[in-house]
Amino acid sequence: MGMVLGLVLVDAADEWFSYLPASAAPQIRVDLGLSYAQLGSLLVLLPAGGMLGNATLVAADFVSRRVIAASGALVYAGCLAAFALGDSFAVLAVASLVWGAASDAFVHGAGLALADLAGDDLDAILAGKDLMGSLGTIASPLCVAIAASAGIGWRPLFGAAAVVMVLFGVWLAFQPLPAPASGGHTPWTAIQGTLRDRRVWRMTVVLLLWDTIEAPFLGLAAASLVATQGYSAGAAALLIGT
Repeated sequence: MGMVLGLVLVDAADEWFSYLPASAAPQIRVDLGLSYAQLGSLLVLLPAGGMLGNATLVAADFVSRRVIAASGALVYAGCLAAFALGDSFAVLAVASLVWGAASDAFVHGAGLALADLAGDDLDAILAGKDLMGSLGTIASPLCVAIAASAGIGWRPLFGAAAVVMVLFGVWLAFQPLPAPASGGHTPWTAIQGTLRDRRVWRMTVVLLLWDTIEAPFLGLAAASLVATQGYSAGAAALLIGT
């Protein structure tokens, strides 16, 4: 039961931390002296990396889900640490791209293992998983707003998130997650079958448009509210969170 609960919380952690760059966009832009184009690029690179990370969905049928999820969590932690400590656009850009791929490995590896463990309770467990993800999305701008109002800044939030992801990675590394079941397929036949499925292509287009527009729009809107309308960073974060 404890392992199932931990896997359910994976989406909460991912949504919480993945929205930190958009929520803290005004502070990141000012502190690093970024242009709006550079800020937008950072916010686009994260979901773009996620598109690369979708390969883990295929890999999870042939490679240990424990290795995929734990490795994803630890790389994820490294990218958060790079944001917390980085002082240049180049560092954050690389971290953002890698972060997107690591996020998918973390979420997909844990999610597929959770589906195998759920059994007859799959619908209820997936509903709880989605609820946790929604709460994480709300928590991200809320934490940024509270930190900004308290004068803490954005870097400690990324640092704390990195510590949480290290703990997640270590925990996952020692969990007996279900072994992959390839169903007699090879990686190549699995990829071929996926590429021939029109539903996959439609969903790819939808996710590509949604993921690469949502976060940049929210982050740039928050930055604009601070720079042109005189909002505080905390108030802007709360507005985009609603």
